[in-house]
Amino acid sequence: NNHPDLRRFFLEDDYGYPLRKDFKDEVNIIEYPN
Repeated sequence: NNHPDLRRFFLEDDYGYPLRKDFKDEVNIIEYPN
């Protein structure tokens, strides 16, 4: 289809891995109850 890889389209290159359970985002803090 000649389209770019959009998996990290909205993320910075050094953003990290937001799907990891131990991921910490200091800007958009979302607490998940354990």
